[in-house]
Amino acid sequence: MELKQKLSDIPVAKKTAFFDDFFMEFSRMPFGSMAKRDLECYLLTLLDKHELIPTESNRAAANSLGINESRLKNYRLDGRYKYQKDNKDANVRQVLDMIIGETIRPESKGDTVQFALENPVWRADLFQALKDLGYYADTGFNAELVKIRDYAFLALLVRYCGKEQETFLKIIETAQADAKVVEQLLKTGKTLIKRSDLLIAYIKEHHHDLLQAGIGLAGLILMCFRA
Repeated sequence: MELKQKLSDIPVAKKTAFFDDFFMEFSRMPFGSMAKRDLECYLLTLLDKHELIPTESNRAAANSLGINESRLKNYRLDGRYKYQKDNKDANVRQVLDMIIGETIRPESKGDTVQFALENPVWRADLFQALKDLGYYADTGFNAELVKIRDYAFLALLVRYCGKEQETFLKIIETAQADAKVVEQLLKTGKTLIKRSDLLIAYIKEHHHDLLQAGIGLAGLILMCFRA
């Protein structure tokens, strides 16, 4: 197993914290009673927590441990429910922050917002957050591709983005106010390409800041294409 750092390179404080966490859980039960899988799940949870394995991708983390990605993701999900606190809201907010900050780049496909999300814990928490709002996501055949209906994505933004909530509500109001203008633009363009060109030009002229921030997916563009 090739960890992120050699043992001699890991700071003493990090080694101590890792051992303290491990001993706290391991000592709660009779010696030898912890199942092999549970032990492995817990060790992976601690390796993630203390950043001792690569974090840039599932592939890199799995390679460092000498296991396949499927096993890694299953262990992480098991560890999430057995050995971690419920951080659903924080994880969902983290995903949305990454989308707004363009670390994650969603695509608009018809009435669906799509993006890749490798972290199985974040994905599970995102799906639960959608269920809490009465919506569901579709992963299809790709377990790392998240597909959310545009109105469900907007509901997530409004629910989880706290201080930005007013901004998103203003986007919706702006989109509704622009609906008649956009409807005329869509009637003017005789082809889909021409209609798209007119719409993009309008957004760039009147809502350039929203376009730059990538928030238009959730509000203005959503309403415009439905006009």
